Parts: sequence; structure tokens; C-alpha cells
Amino acid sequence: MTLFPTLTTATKRLARITVLFGLLLTASMIAPPAEGQGYHVGLLGGVGGAVDGDPFDHRSIEAQFGYQRGIRDLVMVRIGQLDLDSSDDLFAFDGELTWLTVSSEYRLPEDFYLSGIFFGLGYFQRRGDLGLADDEGVGVTLGINGEFAITERWGVLLQLSGYWADLDDEQGWTTAMAGVTFSF
Repeated sequence: MTLFPTLTTATKRLARITVLFGLLLTASMIAPPAEGQGYHVGLLGGVGGAVDGDPFDHRSIEAQFGYQRGIRDLVMVRIGQLDLDSSDDLFAFDGELTWLTVSSEYRLPEDFYLSGIFFGLGYFQRRGDLGLADDEGVGVTLGINGEFAITERWGVLLQLSGYWADLDDEQGWTTAMAGVTFSF
């Protein structure tokens, strides 16, 4: 007897990977909070695309949840989506790339903002119709960001990210996003 008989194999695999990433993140947060520790959440929107195509021609959105392990070190979970919709006279494609990444982020305080660099591993899934086959796989992410404080808890985050995943056809994507963050 299957627990969720109507779920596809890909959805079950994504659920297992999500649980695994959640357990890893929880394990990194077991230590009691010390000075400089806390949680961060963020919501960003922007543009992105395939590296070998139009890299900033599509909409993207990302939600972030992180745990600050020290004054400069964060563990971040990012869940995002990049629309890959395309339409011209000869070709039309309606699809998206979704990702779930866990990354380590190192931040440096500047005069009026925090700059950061991050690297992580993730699960990537491309879905769509006409043109590119559905595909999923593991990959890496690398990016830089800058967070400008509005108040002690709220901030504005600017982020440039690159992604590489072991998928057929396209394998590299970029995003440029901006959004709000909340720390507690």
C-alpha cells in the first residue's frame, strides 16, 4: 500500500529531497543561540534565463529561509522558480525551472550594507511543454548579494545568482533579483 498513490515519482522524489534538506538544516540549528545568531527570511523577485540564451529575459521569484550561525556565517535554504516562457513566430514554449538549494553564505559588513557570497547544492526541476523535455537533477548554485538595512529587522536584498544542474539540453541559468528580508 502506497502512502500517496496519486503522486508522481518526480513529486515523491522532490518530497524526499525536501525532507532531507530540512533535516540537515535542523541539525545545523541544534546549538543554542549565541550573539550574532538568528533567523532570516526573504522574498525576492526579478529576472533570469539560460546562460546560452537570453540570460535576463524571464521572470523569477525566490523565497529564502536561513539560520545565522555566527556573526558572518549563514546557512540558507532557497526555493525559487524561473519562468522559461517563450513565444515567437516559429516557436512557443511554456515552462519553468524550479529549485531547492541549501547553501553556506559568508557576509562582510561594509559601510552601509552587508555584502555576501554563497555556494550551495540543490535539486532542480524543469517542466514545460513543446520543445524541451521535462527533466530533474542535482546541481550547484553560486551567487553574491548585498543587504541594505531599513530597520534593525527589515532590509532590502539585491542578489545575483548562477545555477548549474545536470539536466539535458540547458544546464546553466542566471538570475538578478531584489526583495525584502526580515531577521529575528
